[in-house]
Amino acid sequence: MGLDIGIISIQYLDRPDGHAYDFAWRLAEEANVNGYMGGESNSWGGFEKEHVRQMLEDFAEARDWTDREESEVWAWVESLPWEGDTIELHFNW
Repeated sequence: MGLDIGIISIQYLDRPDGHAYDFAWRLAEEANVNGYMGGESNSWGGFEKEHVRQMLEDFAEARDWTDREESEVWAWVESLPWEGDTIELHFNW
């Protein structure tokens, strides 16, 4: 078995707005705690779609969002460049 080496490239996405922006911060916190890397002003982590769906449901419930508000954020989540049911996201602030 040999050692393979690859380059990781970051494709920055448009910042979400509204409640999706608030939820994106929640994802960044999750990546910082449970992700691959966390630091003073960045984090990187992998997510499964079902886990993100549960996170969103919990987040929306805690903030008493309407179904419409939650659906708008879910539309943003769905628009992310998923690789099947997984995604790796990098957050920088």
